[in-house]
Amino acid sequence: MITNIPGIKVDETKYEVRCHGDYQDKAHIKAISEVTGCNYLTSRNMLQKGLVLVFVGQAEEVLRVRNVLVFAGVVCEITPDFNWV
Repeated sequence: MITNIPGIKVDETKYEVRCHGDYQDKAHIKAISEVTGCNYLTSRNMLQKGLVLVFVGQAEEVLRVRNVLVFAGVVCEITPDFNWV
């Protein structure tokens, strides 16, 4: 029997997720809070700075973080190129 492991599970690349959003939008602040583990005020301050690094991790985690941000309407950029969307 051959086990077929999805490529995203074996991708060991460290990806960086940066984002920018509206620091007055509660959904944006909540999404940043969720992915960074920071409190509401810290997350709001992060959004005020413009494009900010919110997460570094491997593909599976990055996909989850990206989905949380995109669902809330936050614009995010992932480097290096992220092909798992």
